[in-house]
Amino acid sequence: MKNLKVSIITVCYNSAKTIEQTILSVINQSYTNIEYIIIDGGSTDETISIIRKYEKKISYWVSEADQGIYDAMNKGIHIATGEIIGIINSDDWYSDNIFDLVVKKFYNNNIDVLYGNIFAVFREYNFYKKCESSSSIEALNWFMALYHPSVFIRKNVYEKYGTFNCKYRITADYELLLRLYKNHCNFCYLNEEIANFGMGGISNLGRCWRTVIEERNVSLEYLKKNPANRKMLVYAEKLKHHNDLARKVMRDVFFKKRIKKNGFVKNIIQYLDRFILKSHREIVIFGAGENGNDCYIWLRDLYDDAMPLRCFIDNDKDKVNKLIDGYEIKNTDIISTEQNSIFVIIASEKHFMSMEKQLLKMNFIKGKDWLRFDELRLYVYQIYLDLTITR
Repeated sequence: MKNLKVSIITVCYNSAKTIEQTILSVINQSYTNIEYIIIDGGSTDETISIIRKYEKKISYWVSEADQGIYDAMNKGIHIATGEIIGIINSDDWYSDNIFDLVVKKFYNNNIDVLYGNIFAVFREYNFYKKCESSSSIEALNWFMALYHPSVFIRKNVYEKYGTFNCKYRITADYELLLRLYKNHCNFCYLNEEIANFGMGGISNLGRCWRTVIEERNVSLEYLKKNPANRKMLVYAEKLKHHNDLARKVMRDVFFKKRIKKNGFVKNIIQYLDRFILKSHREIVIFGAGENGNDCYIWLRDLYDDAMPLRCFIDNDKDKVNKLIDGYEIKNTDIISTEQNSIFVIIASEKHFMSMEKQLLKMNFIKGKDWLRFDELRLYVYQIYLDLTITR
């Protein structure tokens, strides 16, 4: 395999808590032809001390003010001399020895952009969620279908089509990839977990909905550039779904902030205990996939350490007996004789109909013994509104 030079760029600012893991994930790769560049925005914490600790393994680093994260990334790209460029932020890190697979893919294929999967890491809750990029690159037409920490781009592609457009505050990575796609660059999907992405839990949701809206605007902007081939009806449906997602996330953020700010958490938990959990029931989350994790985080944020969760259940035998943040995933049969001591929340959005049928066969009554996660959220929001009106 040809020894292609790989340039890795990390941008950071006051990242002392996480950057060491990022650095180690780069310098400890088995692949050795690596140029490592760190662009710091003028950190005032211990970030610089950590960088200096490893500076013999770092090709170039600087600490100076910049115009934001994408400006810092562009600085790194202009400095980079490698044939392949990857960008990893200071709270993310690469999987062990993944560069060998990345370089092999570039060497054996005529590709401009490589991308793969990531693990979303919820540090606060101590669990990982596998996130797969879309293998259908056409999805870039309407949203960010790739995970940027998993992306590697040839240096000459940046030279030909440009770097990040800093007018986009939070979605310049999406605009860049959409620009490359529209210019017919060759994308290649590597079905491997390339990187780990540090998640901030509920605190990231406000940024999330703004990202969704800005992605929609970028998509529309490119749509208008080629009106003859817009396929407006198809794209309109995709963008409508994106807008619905934005509203859903905005609603979650709004209510979470208001509930905690107004001191209604205890009142809402009392309502749930009285009318749903019946004071002695424990919660069972039906579905141990991505939606199950989301449900768990939502409940954890509401209940804190007092969450009455017994376990997860799932029909996937490969998940049974594994753990999510210390809670066991069990077979669905486990609940058949425990109707009076548990309350089931159906987390899955894709398989909820079959899950409902399973519960009905066990004589579980909707509202009394189980609810869907989206229905439970609406129930909690209604309690909040009722409390607001009565105060």
